[in-house]
Amino acid sequence: MRRMLVFVWTGLLAITIPFPGPAEAGTRRVILLVADRLAAADLEGQGLPNLAELLHRGARGLMSGQATDRSSASLYATLGAGARVEFGEETEPAVRQVGESYSGAEVALVYQRRSGRPPGDSAVVIPGWPQLEAVTARTSPGARLGTLGTALRAAEMRTALVGNADRPGEPGRLAALLAVDGRGMIDGGQVDARLIEADPLAPFGAATDLPALLAATRHALAQASFVVVDIGDTLRADAYAGYCTPEQAASLRRKALRRLDAFLGGLLAAIDGERDLLILLAPEAPAGRPGEPRSGMAPVILLGPGYSPGLLSSPATRWPGLVAPTDIAPTVLQFLGLKPPRQFIGRPLTSVPGNGDLAALDRRIAGNEARRRPLLHGYALAQLAVILAVSASVWLALPAARLLQPLLLMLTLAPLGFLMLGAAPELGVAPSALLLTGTTLTASLLLQGRIPGTPALMAITLATAGTLAADQLLGYHLIRFSPLGYSPVLAFRFYGLGNEFMGVWVGACLVALSGFIDAGRRRGWGRAAMASAALGLGLATLLLAAPGIGANLGGAVTAAVASAWTMASVAGRFRPPIRGAAVILAGLLVVGLALGFDTLSHSAEAQAHFGRFGQAAMDGGLGDILPMLERKLDINLRLIRHTIWSRLFLGLLAGVMVLRYRPPGVVKRILAANPCLAEGLGGILLGALVALAANDSGVVAAATTALYATATLSYLVVGEGDRRRDGPAASFRDQHIT
Repeated sequence: MRRMLVFVWTGLLAITIPFPGPAEAGTRRVILLVADRLAAADLEGQGLPNLAELLHRGARGLMSGQATDRSSASLYATLGAGARVEFGEETEPAVRQVGESYSGAEVALVYQRRSGRPPGDSAVVIPGWPQLEAVTARTSPGARLGTLGTALRAAEMRTALVGNADRPGEPGRLAALLAVDGRGMIDGGQVDARLIEADPLAPFGAATDLPALLAATRHALAQASFVVVDIGDTLRADAYAGYCTPEQAASLRRKALRRLDAFLGGLLAAIDGERDLLILLAPEAPAGRPGEPRSGMAPVILLGPGYSPGLLSSPATRWPGLVAPTDIAPTVLQFLGLKPPRQFIGRPLTSVPGNGDLAALDRRIAGNEARRRPLLHGYALAQLAVILAVSASVWLALPAARLLQPLLLMLTLAPLGFLMLGAAPELGVAPSALLLTGTTLTASLLLQGRIPGTPALMAITLATAGTLAADQLLGYHLIRFSPLGYSPVLAFRFYGLGNEFMGVWVGACLVALSGFIDAGRRRGWGRAAMASAALGLGLATLLLAAPGIGANLGGAVTAAVASAWTMASVAGRFRPPIRGAAVILAGLLVVGLALGFDTLSHSAEAQAHFGRFGQAAMDGGLGDILPMLERKLDINLRLIRHTIWSRLFLGLLAGVMVLRYRPPGVVKRILAANPCLAEGLGGILLGALVALAANDSGVVAAATTALYATATLSYLVVGEGDRRRDGPAASFRDQHIT
């Protein structure tokens, strides 16, 4: 009976409200339907025929719907700016329809008093626009609010906003940030209280008047090329859930979804499938139930010309079914025949064949996000604790230092363990921690018992580098869902080798290959070992630089500098100035080759992020690349101030300094016995400093790189202490360090 009522209501909405007719036949239009706090699982509900039809006919995907500053306004502003906006505070810009009052006066007068210009014939304004721009300039370098609306206005295309998520006494009109231009104005639409009806049993006692909303939408479609429609009910239902029993919250959510489905039916009847693009999205993910993993992702569906049923694809993510919030604005402009501005960091969306289950992907991302922070923080604290214990033990010459050797091997094994956890993303925090600890401890004890010393370290680092290389070449299946891999919720990186694993890659390759040269020299084939190691380091650098594989320019520079310094030092024929020149040349060569190849050999849509950097430099010069550099510097400084990785990096460097001087002479003997490994450790420390400077979130890469220098040196120092205490009876298998 309920389903039949929904069908009847949908049909009445479609046929009873007159359609004014298109403003200009044949012109394209984009309708962006905002259903905030919608979840991928909501699309699987029964009794939602129009949502089911949209899901079946459209191209679908997931989009990050969580702001790092916990500001809902930041999410909406990012969609309209085409670049990442973080207000840095809970910001709720006032949005008013011309004719409403604000601060005790008519809103048009307040807007003119603050901005110095009248709103003209605009229907909707943000009277506090100057303050909002000032906040953005301070907290989001390189981003400009309303870039999408500004581009449409420049092309003489009108915009409109219809609907709101108001609650009694509390306006909710953040959707204005999607359509507003750079002056804080929207051409047409309706956002006032006439679209809300009182409903005592609805969340907050208010519900959207669906017939009025559809009528206002049809009127806007007759006048504008870009129409944003905010249904409001899904947001109110999610926000009200905290006041209800779980059963009542679920009931209110189902009701809001049925209302969305009914409105969607009327909207589908009002648009022209031959020229209109319908985008359904939720800027913010639902809050979720207490105790349940929350992915921070929300569904996006596109239906219109050029989008076939399947999965959404974005060159910005290279992950079928996953898109970035910054992809929406360029998609709108491209569909309307306009070229996206250079400052947009996203790319226009396309569709690819696929039957991916959005709800299943959402659960995998949610599971990995739930364990990501506790596991990484635990790992960082474990590193600090073990390095501190080693430093204290060797400084005080405690015999218990030998017990720390398996723990040091565990630290170097952990990145490989984190990578393998990508095969089980929905495994909980405690099971993941137990699995990681158990496997790495077992492996370290086996290695310590069978092949201690540098062979154990070489086996670990070779296995780590080899597995990372294989996963990159096969499509990042493990990296994507590893706690040490990407975080699509934070939306910093979706493909290639992220900064965490980039540091692991550089450190592991240098330990393995420099140790390999030492082994080759002891066996009489040093030149062949050097040539092989040089080739291996070159391939490792190229893999990082390749746009279709590693796609990490900062990592490639780090690897090139560290590898060039190591190999020049191992050769032993170059003075420090020549080594420095080789390092600089290697870094410049990698930058030039990577930028040149990606910029010149790929279209703008296919370029990696550093290719777009090169294109911006070629097209706009310093003026276009300065905002990008400013944004990267801002990210780095924030991470250094607030993340545990900066403490870990300093702790790892301090551990090296302690071991350098105590016990006296031990490190000198170890490095003399393993000269090539010694140069590799020096290259790792140099690479960590380069990673700090060359990468956004560089402190993370610096810490994961430096681990291999500190853990390797600590392991050998503790082993040397054991060998000296054992005296002449030391076994043959320990002689490799003397």
